[in-house]
Amino acid sequence: MSDNQTDQIKQLQEELAAAKKELARARDFHKAFTWNSLAEFTWDYTTGIVEEEIYVQTPHGRYGVAQMSGVTLPAPIDELVCAFADKYVHADWANWYKTNFSVKFVRANYEEVGPYNLAFERKLISEDFGALYARFQALVTKDPETGHLMAPFVMSDCTNRYRLVAPLEYHDMDTARVALLAALKQVFLVVAHVDLKNDTPNVLSATDSVSTYMLEKKPVTVEDMRGLLMGMLVEEDRPRYLEFTELSTLPERLSREMMLAEEFGTVTGLRVRASIIPVDTNYGLKEQANARYYDERFTDYNNNNNNNKDSFNDFIFTVADVTEERLREQQLEEARHDAQAANDAKTKFLFNMSHDIRTPMNAIIGYTGLMEKHIDDKGRLEDYLGKIRSSGDLLLELINNVLEMARIESGAMALDEAVWDSYEMNNSIFDVLDEQMKAKNIRFDRSIDIQNQYVYCDSLKLREIFMNVLSNAYKYTLSGGSVHMDLKELPSDREGYALYETTITDTGIGMSEEYLPHIFEEFSRETSSTESGVQGTGLGLPIVKRLVDLMGGSITVESKLGEGTTFTILLYHRISSKDALEVPDVANHDSMNFRGKRILLAEDNELNAEIATEILEETGASVERAADGIEAVDMLAKAKAGYYNLILMDIQMPNLDGYGATKRIRAFEDVGKAEIPIVAMTANAFEEDKRDALDAGMDGHLAKPIDMDKLMETLGTYLV
Repeated sequence: MSDNQTDQIKQLQEELAAAKKELARARDFHKAFTWNSLAEFTWDYTTGIVEEEIYVQTPHGRYGVAQMSGVTLPAPIDELVCAFADKYVHADWANWYKTNFSVKFVRANYEEVGPYNLAFERKLISEDFGALYARFQALVTKDPETGHLMAPFVMSDCTNRYRLVAPLEYHDMDTARVALLAALKQVFLVVAHVDLKNDTPNVLSATDSVSTYMLEKKPVTVEDMRGLLMGMLVEEDRPRYLEFTELSTLPERLSREMMLAEEFGTVTGLRVRASIIPVDTNYGLKEQANARYYDERFTDYNNNNNNNKDSFNDFIFTVADVTEERLREQQLEEARHDAQAANDAKTKFLFNMSHDIRTPMNAIIGYTGLMEKHIDDKGRLEDYLGKIRSSGDLLLELINNVLEMARIESGAMALDEAVWDSYEMNNSIFDVLDEQMKAKNIRFDRSIDIQNQYVYCDSLKLREIFMNVLSNAYKYTLSGGSVHMDLKELPSDREGYALYETTITDTGIGMSEEYLPHIFEEFSRETSSTESGVQGTGLGLPIVKRLVDLMGGSITVESKLGEGTTFTILLYHRISSKDALEVPDVANHDSMNFRGKRILLAEDNELNAEIATEILEETGASVERAADGIEAVDMLAKAKAGYYNLILMDIQMPNLDGYGATKRIRAFEDVGKAEIPIVAMTANAFEEDKRDALDAGMDGHLAKPIDMDKLMETLGTYLV
C-alpha cells in the first residue's frame, strides 16, 4: 500500500470519526429537544398533502392522528388539520389552530418574512388520552434540493409544566391565560417581550386595532418593532422615541432607574406612554437599581458576544393609552387656571369697587358735613340733599348689582312670566331715561314694528336687561351724541311664539376689539372709573348676559373705539292676547292714610328702627318697637287680639331671629293673634330669602333700603 493510499485511508477514518461525532451530537440534540416528544413529522406545504400517518405516543398508548380524526390518507393538510382541531383541540383555540397550520397561512407567512420558527402551546382534549398541553414547534423553510416549502414538526408534552406554573388546575390554564391577555388589553395597547439575543420581538398582547396593524407589517426583528411603533407617532416625537428606545444606551439608563417610561403623541390623536421593563431570565424582573449588576448583564449585547449567559438579553416593552388621564389632568389644570383667573378678576374688582364705593360714600359724608355748617341755608340744603340722594342711589346700585350676580350664580333665579303689552313696556323703559338723556343733551329716539302686541314675559327681568344696556349707552355717550332703541318682530321658527329683536345703538366712546371678547365676563371693565370717569361695578353686562340666557335668547355686540356700540338682543315670547292682560290697580300713595292702625316693628338696629318709625308715623299709623324676636312674641302675646294690625319683622336679630319668631306666633292658640299679617322687612334680599320668609309663615317681603312705593303698596294691602 502506497503512502498516498495510507494517507487517504487515514483521512477517511478521520472524516468517519467526525461524522460519527456529529451524528452523536445531533442525536443528543434530538434527544434533548424530543425527550418528551409525542410525535415527529414533516409536512410539505408546497404540495399541501399529508402522505403518511402521524403517530402520537401518549401515556395511554400510541395513536394515529389521521385515523383518530377520521381522515383517509393521503389527504390535504387543511382537511387533517380541521378534523384534528374539531375533535382534539380545546374549543378556545380550535380556530386559531386551523388558521396557523393552514397551507394558505404558512405560505403567505413565508412569502412575507422568509424562514420562520412556528412555535406555540395549546390545550388538547381527548376521550382516548385525556387532557394535556402540547407544544408544537417547527422550522418553516425551503428544501434546497427540491425547493418545496417544508415544515418538520416536533409535538411534545408540556402538561407537567402547566401543572407547576399556576395554582390553578392545569386544565383551566388556557382560561386563565385568556383572562390574563384580556386584562392586559384593558390596560395596554401593546405588551411585547423583546429577546435581544435572538433579535426577536414577541407580542404577548395587543388591542384589536394594533393587532391588525402589526399583522400587516409583521415585525421580525427588534429594529422592525422600533420602526413599526415609530410609524404610529407624530413626526415631532419620533426623534425622542428613537432616543428612548436606543438599545446601546439602555445599560447606563437602567442603572439609575427601575424602569424607563416616556410619553408620545400618535398620528391618531392618542397620547401614549411607552415603558421598558428589564427582565432577568434567571431571577425575573429587576429588583434593585445597581449599576454594576446591570453593566455586567449588558456586556454581552454591547460587545456582540452572545456566549455570556449572564448578559442582559430580555425586556418587556409596553405601550399604554394615557389620553384620558392627560385629558383629566388638562381639565384640572384648566379648572385651576380658570379659578385663578376668576380670583384675579375678583381681586381687580375689589380694587375698582373700593374706589367706586368710596366715591359716593365720600359724597354722602362730605355733604352731610356741609349741611351741618349751612343748616339755615335752604337752597344749599336742597342741593346737598339731592346730591346725597344721587350718591345713595349709586351706592345702592353697586350693592344691588353684586347681589344680583350672586343670585344668578346660585341658580336660585327663575322666570315669573305674565302677559304684558309690548308697547306699554317699551314706553315705560323709554320714559325712565328720556329726561336723563335730554339733560345730558343726548338725542334719544326709538322705533317699534311688531305684529303681536301682547306676549308673556318676566317684566322685571326684561326691564333690567334693557335698563342695564341703555344705562351704559347713557353713561358712555358724550353730550351731543345719540342713542337709538329699535324693537321689531322677526319671523319665528317656533309655533305660538313671537321673536323680538331689540337693537340699542349709541354714538358713545365705544370699545376696543381686544376687549369685546371679555365684555360679558364677571367683574370685567376695560377701564376703571378713574380713567373713564364713569362709575360702575363691571357686573351690569354679565347680569344682562345671564338673564338673556335664562330666557333662552341671545345677545351680540358690535363696537368700535371712538365710534359707538350696538347691542342686539333676540328673545322669544309666548303669544297672548289683550283679554289675558291683567291691569293692576294703581293706588295713590300720597292720599293713603293709616290713622288708627297699629304696627309692631321688630328691629334690633336703633338707626333702622328710627328711620322706619318716622316713615310709618307719617302715614298716620302708630308704631311700637320690639328689639328682638323674643320681645316681639311677648308683646303680641300680652296684647289683646286685634291690638296690632301688622308686624314688620326683621330677620337677623339677636336671641330669636325673624323666622323663629314668626313660627312661634303662627303656633298661638288665639287665632286672632296667630293669623296677624307678618311682612319681612330685611336686608336679606335674595330670592331664596323671600322663599324662606314665606316658608316660615310670613305674608310678604320688603327689602332694605326701604322703597317707599313698595312700602306704601304693602301697607295698603294689609291695613286698608
